[in-house]
Amino acid sequence: MEKRNKISDLDGIESLKVVNQKNDFPEHYHDTFCISLIENGMEAIKMGDNVIYTEKGHISINNPYEIHSNPKIEDSSENSFTTLYVSPDLVDSLLKKKKVNFQHQQFVQKKQLELFSAVIKNLEAKNSADLEKNLLNLLIGFDVQTKPVAEDANYSNEKWKNLTHWIDKHLEQKISLDFLARYMGMDKFSFAKEFRLKIGLSPINYVLMKKTFLAKKIITKDLNLTQLAYQLNFSDQAHFSRHFKRFIGVSPSDYKRQL
Repeated sequence: MEKRNKISDLDGIESLKVVNQKNDFPEHYHDTFCISLIENGMEAIKMGDNVIYTEKGHISINNPYEIHSNPKIEDSSENSFTTLYVSPDLVDSLLKKKKVNFQHQQFVQKKQLELFSAVIKNLEAKNSADLEKNLLNLLIGFDVQTKPVAEDANYSNEKWKNLTHWIDKHLEQKISLDFLARYMGMDKFSFAKEFRLKIGLSPINYVLMKKTFLAKKIITKDLNLTQLAYQLNFSDQAHFSRHFKRFIGVSPSDYKRQL
């Protein structure tokens, strides 16, 4: 990773640059838009049975709460990219629309590449006024998705929403498959199958993803990463680091170094 930038003025908009990514990303989702410029190699996004490929010099977009993975195209393949993480509230506010969704693959013109670069520079300089203007112009140029995607991971009833909310509130505890199954009054095999049908991820992958994303929010320049690993109930720092890199693309120490 070369650079990570964040500004609180515009709902916590953030950028992250990853260089020579060699690992795949497991199934996960984000609560933000992920707008990625592919700078080297090719990106693959797998959603269900569909795989979307984005080449160097083009932009891919994941909408909030879309469950996806990023498989490696070949064993030796690697790619570099810069991603903007933009909240749905900010996108709706700028475009003056509700629940906007974009096409996953964007065949952009030179002007949009220049705007993407300008947004990154504005983030680095913490120039909120120019950032808002350039981000708006960037978003206006994207193709909007006609078919709406599911919101909040497509939970189908209140019982499962309550479970995921409970998990989100107890990420510092040890959360096992057996415990979650008992919480729902089910045997663990039926529970694991039903959880994946309702949420789109396995229970353990969901918990690890949520713990990792919480860690990403908590990390500061002076934070002790070993203490954070134990705080979030990882078995040790190596276990924490391995899953952080799986979901974020860089190690927690590399992420911290750029703050």
